[in-house]
Parts: sequence; structure tokens; C-alpha cells
Amino acid sequence: MRIVVLRGNERREGFTLIELIIVIAIIGILAAIGGPSLNRWIYKMRLSSAASSVERTLSSIRKIAMAENYRYCVDFTGDGSYADNGPNYSMTLTTQVERVLNSNTWSAVTIPEISSWSNNTSTELFKGVSLETTGGGTTATTGVDGCSGLVYNNKGYLDNPTSDFTVDCNGLAGNGASCIRLTLRQKYSGEQRALWIDRGGNVRSSQGPNVEPAPPS
Repeated sequence: MRIVVLRGNERREGFTLIELIIVIAIIGILAAIGGPSLNRWIYKMRLSSAASSVERTLSSIRKIAMAENYRYCVDFTGDGSYADNGPNYSMTLTTQVERVLNSNTWSAVTIPEISSWSNNTSTELFKGVSLETTGGGTTATTGVDGCSGLVYNNKGYLDNPTSDFTVDCNGLAGNGASCIRLTLRQKYSGEQRALWIDRGGNVRSSQGPNVEPAPPS
């Protein structure tokens, strides 16, 4: 069977039905081959976006703390059941500010670039991305001055006790500079990204909790 295209009195030959079927089959094969790769790329981008967002937020908080002469509390809530590989996932960042220095009284932050946010199946800010709490995930913080997370002082450093900085992060063999570590995991692909926060409040990243970040420049 051949499909004929008519335009006015002009008669033109079109595609045969077999040719159309072959083209459709080729498109289907290409979609089947490229689909998984596209999904992996999407998962990777969501994980990278989540890690970049947290890193950017922490860096902004550090700068604002120094500029405003306030202390800021940054608390993270991870996904205690991240090992179930989905479909649920969660990660929450809560930011508070101490308006009266060393008063240990914290209030909510309204500055958009550093305000609190949650990522879960409802908000889907970073679909599939969780903050791990076990298995090399979040390094638990003992808290300080009424804040159960990271405390950036007005000099940009962390006021957290030494006991919170439990993981090596100098990027060299052997023990070296210590950090607080946050590990993000893409549930759908299993890929991980780790964020390492040192005493100076600086943040660096790596491909996972078992890969130290590059040495600070």
C-alpha cells in the first residue's frame, strides 16, 4: 500500500505504510535505548541541584552572619528510612537567627535566600533526594546554645564543640582537618553527594561520604 499526497491537480508519491512502520519502530528503539540514560541524567541533576542549594545556603548564611553581626542556627532533618530506596524521601533545612548576640534566643529567618525549606514527596524541590542519617550520612551534632544544628557566629566561624567535627576532610592520606559531614542520596539511582563543613564554616563537596573533598586552596 502506498500513501498518495494530492495537492490540487498535482499528484505526488508519499511514504508506503511499511516505510512508516519502520520509521516508528526505529523511533521506539531509540527511545527505549535513550530513556534509561535520560533518567539517570535527570536523577544526577536533581542530586547536584540539591547539594548546590545546601552549599549555597550555608555560604550565604556565613556571609550574612558576618555582615549583620548576628549568629545563625542551621538545623537539618534527615530521612531516617533512606535505605528503603523509595518511594519516600525527605530533607529539611531550618534556619534561625539570634537577634541579641549570645542570648541563646532564636527566631525564624525570613530572608528568602537562607530561609527554611523542606524537600519531600509533597514539595518535590529535589525529587528523590534525601539527607541520610545513617550509613555514613549526617554527622550528628550535639548542638550548642539552644541550637541543635550548626551555629555560625558573627565572625563566620562555627561555634559547635570539637566533638561535632568527627570526620577527616583534608583530602590527604591519614587523619587531618576535621569536618561535619552531610550526605545526600538520590533514592532512584543510589548516587550520593557529601558536603563537608569545617570549623571555619567553609563548605566543600565530594561524590560521596567515602570520598574526601579536595584539600582547601
